[in-house]
Amino acid sequence: MAVKIKDIEAYQKELRNDYILNKELSNLAGNLSLKCGRFLAAANAALITTKHIDFSPQLPEPRYPSRDEQGNPLEGVDEVPGSATAE
Repeated sequence: MAVKIKDIEAYQKELRNDYILNKELSNLAGNLSLKCGRFLAAANAALITTKHIDFSPQLPEPRYPSRDEQGNPLEGVDEVPGSATAE
């Protein structure tokens, strides 16, 4: 389920400037840090590391040593002796 926001920038600005929301989130973060600070440090390091990882696929360019520059089979290399297609 999704909600369409009319003006995202105005919405973000209002959330950042809301005193009560910021105060309560600060209290929540402080209490969470007191109870499980070590876990928060590990989670924070994992999140920062994940943010900087490049997840774009980087597939190696396929190489065909038995083919020429245009991808055509080299003569005699792809042929298997004794097969029906080999001459």
